[in-house]
Amino acid sequence: MGGAPIAIKYFKSWSGMDYYQEEISSMWADYKVIQAGKTDSRLANNNLPADIQKLRCRACYEALCFAPQIEAMGKLLVDRMRSYGTYIALHLRYEKDILAFTGCTHGLSSAEADELKKIRHK
Repeated sequence: MGGAPIAIKYFKSWSGMDYYQEEISSMWADYKVIQAGKTDSRLANNNLPADIQKLRCRACYEALCFAPQIEAMGKLLVDRMRSYGTYIALHLRYEKDILAFTGCTHGLSSAEADELKKIRHK
C-alpha cells in the first residue's frame, strides 16, 4: 500500500458504536490506511457488540509490528536464550488490571471474562 493516503487517528476512549459508525467510517472515503495513534490501552469499549470487540481486538493484534531494528534485537535475544537450552520467560507486569483494559477475553471462561469486566469498571 505504498503511497496510499494515511491518516493518524487518536481514538476516543470509552466510545460507543456511533463514534465508529459516524466519525471513523467516514474517514475511509479519504484514506486507505488509518493508523491508530498512541492509545491508552483501553481497547475494551463497553456496550459494543461482542463481534465488533473481537474484530477490534484482532485488528489491533494484526497491526502490531516492531521497527526492523527492534525485531532484529528481539530475534538475537531469543536465539541466545535458545542456544543455552530451555528457559522460562516471565513478564513481570502483565497483571489483571492490564489484561482487563485490553478487552481481549479469547480463551477465558465466562467467569474469568466477567471478573476482568468488573476490574475494568472500577
